[in-house]
Amino acid sequence: MQTSDFSKFNTATQGFTLLELLFTVALVAILATFAFPAYQSTVSNNQVSACNNKLVAGVQLAKSEAITQKETVIVAADPTNDQQPAFRVGTDTDGDNVVSDAELLQLLYCEGEGITITPSPDVSFVGFGPTGFRNDGQGQIVFLTCNDVGIGRSLTVSTGGGVSTVIAAEGSC
Repeated sequence: MQTSDFSKFNTATQGFTLLELLFTVALVAILATFAFPAYQSTVSNNQVSACNNKLVAGVQLAKSEAITQKETVIVAADPTNDQQPAFRVGTDTDGDNVVSDAELLQLLYCEGEGITITPSPDVSFVGFGPTGFRNDGQGQIVFLTCNDVGIGRSLTVSTGGGVSTVIAAEGSC
């Protein structure tokens, strides 16, 4: 009968010493101190990009629905939401350039604190007619989406309804 040779291992030396454990915890704490600001910056960048992408989706939905429904569809700021930027996409059957609850197709809102959207020129809506082209007569519109630390994205809606987006120029937010 063979016996297993576990007697080679000294059970008194297994595990971690208190000094090793303290060193490991200190090292993790130091690494976390450097990683946390980078993580916050990444989250902030992603919130701005997500908000910009929602605005792009709203504009594209308005254009598509205008063609499908053969009537004017607009994207307008949501006046009922003062906590964060929000948009209402819907038909404008009464021609008041506002999307009422009865005309609403989709509500899009941005998540994250300190996000603002500034249109240039200062407009309250973007409209598309039954042909899919813009019918609001407002020329090219640029929406600047920024957060409170100066990170931003720029969305351009051309007079024909084309959409393009880029990272905002440094110092524009």
